[in-house]
Amino acid sequence: MNPYQKIAAERSRQVLEEGYTADKDDQWVRGELALAAWCYELVASAVTGTQKASHFATACDTWPFGSSTGEVLRAFKPLDANGSIDVERCLIKAAALLRAEKARLNRAEQRIIKLLTKETA
Repeated sequence: MNPYQKIAAERSRQVLEEGYTADKDDQWVRGELALAAWCYELVASAVTGTQKASHFATACDTWPFGSSTGEVLRAFKPLDANGSIDVERCLIKAAALLRAEKARLNRAEQRIIKLLTKETA
């Protein structure tokens, strides 16, 4: 699969397996999806062991979906089965989250246009 196909497959997985549908995405109106993408990008950008630990801790502290450690670790999954950072997987998840955010913004824009059109009609 090329990178675009991997991103599309990840977004489909998020919807079908995790239940992150457009309706759920539309609840997040303060940039939470983009912030979640940033968390994955931050972890993927770490090079050294010290950076990995620091970036992982920062990403967990910043993760927008959940306040307890358990909630964060159930939703934020940058590690592979061996407990290592899977850089490519993190970048794909980040891109899929950004795609979801862009789709959410497009839907919000269409709702606003629809409302404005009704008011001027």
